[in-house]
Amino acid sequence: MTSLSLDLDRTALVLIDLQNDNVHPDGAYAAFGAAAHAAEQHLLEHVRELLDWARTQTVPVIHNHIVSFPGRPFGGQERVESRIVV
Repeated sequence: MTSLSLDLDRTALVLIDLQNDNVHPDGAYAAFGAAAHAAEQHLLEHVRELLDWARTQTVPVIHNHIVSFPGRPFGGQERVESRIVV
């Protein structure tokens, strides 16, 4: 793995679209292969490692959470809200 140097005073971990609809086998995007791809890439395990690192370094963690109407998993006008959780 390549080494990376970060200025931790100017660093945050931003997590986008890590909702059940995207990563759970029964999620809204499962039929499109999103959950299978996440599993093949060991996405959640890698994210857990990043979260553990960020928290030990006191790096802020920002979660982007998109909410849509039930039965309408695609964004656009169906989107109810987008919120940032720190």
